[in-house]
Amino acid sequence: MDQMELTTAERETWPSWRLHHPHPRVQLQMEALSLKSQGLGPEAICRLCAIATTTVSRSLYEDRAGGIDTLTEVSLHQRQSPLAAYRTSREADVRQRPPATVAEAAARIAALTGLERGPTQVRQCCKSLGMKPRNVGPLPAKAAVRAPETVKTEQRDPRLAEAKSGQRVVCFLEAAPVGFAPFLGLGWCGERLCVTAPSGRQRLNVLAALNATTREMFSVKPLTSITSETVCEFLRLWVGAHGGVPSTIVLDNARSQRCALVQSLAQSLGIA
Repeated sequence: MDQMELTTAERETWPSWRLHHPHPRVQLQMEALSLKSQGLGPEAICRLCAIATTTVSRSLYEDRAGGIDTLTEVSLHQRQSPLAAYRTSREADVRQRPPATVAEAAARIAALTGLERGPTQVRQCCKSLGMKPRNVGPLPAKAAVRAPETVKTEQRDPRLAEAKSGQRVVCFLEAAPVGFAPFLGLGWCGERLCVTAPSGRQRLNVLAALNATTREMFSVKPLTSITSETVCEFLRLWVGAHGGVPSTIVLDNARSQRCALVQSLAQSLGIA
């Protein structure tokens, strides 16, 4: 780099922009040129300002070409993707039919705009539209919207009234897999504490029924997973424990509880 000479006006303006310019990049350029004007070499300037030699060369070139005013101009130009021209049509397309995968989104962008983009660019494009991968939820959730009201008034409430008068036993059946694992918490200690825990993913399956009136729990704990055969075994044990009394068991939406095998056995045992 050659030596540089500053005019009187530049020497008066330099310290002000070097310390008080609102943009830090301009301050750094002014500092580099200030050190250059004092006769420091490129290596010393780069070491003191923590910048590359190309930055010092560019600042010197801009100062020689347009003066100090050129250095105070901050260009924040950002490249714009060609897909920006199709933003409205892309947004309407994805809102009408959201893509399931990035590959599908890329294919639909190519068909709509004629521009082929890679997975990374497609992800950025989708994020710019406010999209992100989300789990799809069912509507209605697990049951019809109007069905529960009919079940309450015509089936549940009369049976609960019989249960309160002692003429029927009503219970709610639920299956729950319980994992063998410790419940970890926080502790103030010098070193991390570790507790003994089982290896692998061990579970204890519980199939239990809660009595609607007495709040008593009736359960079975199979060693294997809960299937329709397990539910049938539970029904037989339930009838044996509550023989002679009409029973109503409210099931959940699990397939193992609502299959034809369980329904036919419940009817044969007199469970409504």
